[in-house]
Amino acid sequence: MPMVPTVRVIEAFRAPRYTPTAVEILNYPERVDYSLDGMRTLGIQMQVEYRVGEPAFTAETFLSLARRVWPRNYDLARTTAALGRTINIGAWVGDRLVGSVRVLSDGYFLSTVPELMVDPEYQRRGIGRQLMRRALDLAPGGKLFFGAQPGNEEFFERSGFQRGPMAFVGRREEISKGGAV
Repeated sequence: MPMVPTVRVIEAFRAPRYTPTAVEILNYPERVDYSLDGMRTLGIQMQVEYRVGEPAFTAETFLSLARRVWPRNYDLARTTAALGRTINIGAWVGDRLVGSVRVLSDGYFLSTVPELMVDPEYQRRGIGRQLMRRALDLAPGGKLFFGAQPGNEEFFERSGFQRGPMAFVGRREEISKGGAV
């Protein structure tokens, strides 16, 4: 039976002077598995288990999901390093990772979501919304800043997030070729 964290455990991540480090998150004293959310899919009961920290997912399972969502070549070593720098939350159906969200934070001023991914076969079933709620609960300071891919803005608004200031992207190769800066 998975352990269910108490509000006290989650609140520890939101305490004003608490600054999580990669080591603290990965060596969290309890396995922080959330309770299972029952979901109905085509009349079949589907159980989604949400995991946080080191047991959330491996680089290999993360890349398997990434290739289903954004097909391309990924570097395993660089992915492993990147995952070690973020708070990771995974959504599992059986032994398959079907969703993930990562929170990148300085522990005080800023927490952001580099990406939210849900397997195309499992989209529109509440998994993305649950991942974002869990990310917000674990974000130091209880606040997240992030961008949305064009066309996904409504998803975040329906999930309770509000539009903030406009975001910009700068690419070194474009700016160094004479981009207007």
